Amino acid sequence: MTLKTFTIEVRADFADPEKHEVMHQAAKEAARLLLTTALMMQEVRKPSVALQSSDFFYGSDDLSIFEDEEAS
Repeated sequence: MTLKTFTIEVRADFADPEKHEVMHQAAKEAARLLLTTALMMQEVRKPSVALQSSDFFYGSDDLSIFEDEEAS
């Protein structure tokens, strides 16, 4: 079997920056759940997960699913 990639993308435009933070936290939780599920079913290669945020003006940022932004 070959390595497969599953992609979930959410696009949202909020005037309130706090709503973007809520989406950021929700995306991190979803990514952790997906990684946990994949790790429990692991067979050949160790699964990985990537989480990114991007916008038209600033481009793409890789986000950690394990760190809380409030701690930095």
